[in-house]
Amino acid sequence: MTQEFNSGTQYGDIHGNITIDNAHNSGLHEFAEEFSVDTDRYFPIGIDIYIGDNSFVNISIIAVDTTISNDYDNIRDYFNNNDIVDVKEFTLKNATLDDYLKHCKRLNIRASLLPELMGKTINIT
Repeated sequence: MTQEFNSGTQYGDIHGNITIDNAHNSGLHEFAEEFSVDTDRYFPIGIDIYIGDNSFVNISIIAVDTTISNDYDNIRDYFNNNDIVDVKEFTLKNATLDDYLKHCKRLNIRASLLPELMGKTINIT
């Protein structure tokens, strides 16, 4: 299934972005291993966290098959040189937000009711 790599909710009332610092260089990699993703075969490159009604949480790891490469710079080149890229999504059974946050050093979410605000220079008074 081909799709654009973006987040979304049912109504999408508030839009924004997120920036995460791993607790150490391999935080995402170790988190994937903790939930039995074969990191020798798949190189974790992303995460999808969905929180819904009634405290529902779904966490997935987005990974690249290491037959493409198991090196960050080569995978980056692969993404830069291809319009459509092949990835594997692993839904992590029973993973919680707290499980993932243990692998984060810092996390910042910034969002706005006005999508036009994103990237805009603002003067905070």
